[in-house]
Amino acid sequence: MRRLTINHPDKVRQQILAYFASEDEQVQYILRLQAILLLSQDNGLSPVEIAALYGTDQHSVIRWINRINDSPTADIAVLADKPMGPSTSMNKKQLAILDKILAQSPRKAGLEVDKWTGKTLSLYLKQQQGIELKTRMCQRWLSRLKAAAAQREAKDDR
Repeated sequence: MRRLTINHPDKVRQQILAYFASEDEQVQYILRLQAILLLSQDNGLSPVEIAALYGTDQHSVIRWINRINDSPTADIAVLADKPMGPSTSMNKKQLAILDKILAQSPRKAGLEVDKWTGKTLSLYLKQQQGIELKTRMCQRWLSRLKAAAAQREAKDDR
């Protein structure tokens, strides 16, 4: 793998040190900054080695470096611009609709299946509610809501 460097290491280093002097406690952002600080100090570590040090993926380190290098001002703030992980694409109103839908069986919702799956939920939300979510995101929501319901039941049983 080719050695990845930061285009403006001095400018980036100054911003990172200023960030560390602040009171901000965004842990994930700090991990990103630490990884980039290692590279900007030119200590010879590769993205793979940096990723191993911080328990993250080498592709994440590469992505962070590229985001800084692609920034016209070499501004480290570009690392905080984009939230981590996939977007849920649902607001509170849509979540309430989803919770109501999942409280009933798919048959009561007019479907010819006995159990909600990511695929059936995705199709139902698109056709009946105009909410477009990919199958995988629907699977995540099913899992989250199932876990939340189990916690509520366990709490009620106490």
